[in-house]
Amino acid sequence: IIAISYPVALSSIQRGNDVLLVAVLLCIAFAWKEDASKLKRELAMILIAICAGLKIYPAIAGLLYIKEKRYSEAIRLVLYGIILFFVPFIFFDGTNGLMTFVNTLIGLNGEIHRFSVSGLFNELSMKLTGTVFPRITLIVQQSFFVLSIVAFFLCKEKWEEILILCCIMAVYISSSWMYTCVYLLPAMLL
Repeated sequence: IIAISYPVALSSIQRGNDVLLVAVLLCIAFAWKEDASKLKRELAMILIAICAGLKIYPAIAGLLYIKEKRYSEAIRLVLYGIILFFVPFIFFDGTNGLMTFVNTLIGLNGEIHRFSVSGLFNELSMKLTGTVFPRITLIVQQSFFVLSIVAFFLCKEKWEEILILCCIMAVYISSSWMYTCVYLLPAMLL
């Protein structure tokens, strides 16, 4: 996977989007998460933290540790995540860099793509009523998130858990479907 994806990931990073690299790292992390080697299990947590530091959405993978009652690993994962998210701001304008990041997130009002939960609801709403209902769309989107988390905790199979987490990363986000759909890669490999 890495050999095939590396040139595309490198190209993606040059354009400022590292989503393919994050998806590949998640695949490795999911594979190593259950490994007999303590080192690989620890590296899996570090990889998940790196992914969350790069893209935020992969932080949801931490729910796997909570569901499996691996609380000490979940705590370490959170610590790795905090370190790998905040430490880079020291090298990129400190508090000002962090505030720029937060303001950018708040200011993101990208186009809602048709393949997201919000997009599908808006498409259906337009077909049935001829208008879009932003507040109801937001409720539907948040309901999808909550129901997905509930479904995740009810799953019995590992592939189902990964699929649900990957779907949250891929379709909960309303913009950039060309990038977020890459998060389905770990689920497809399982």
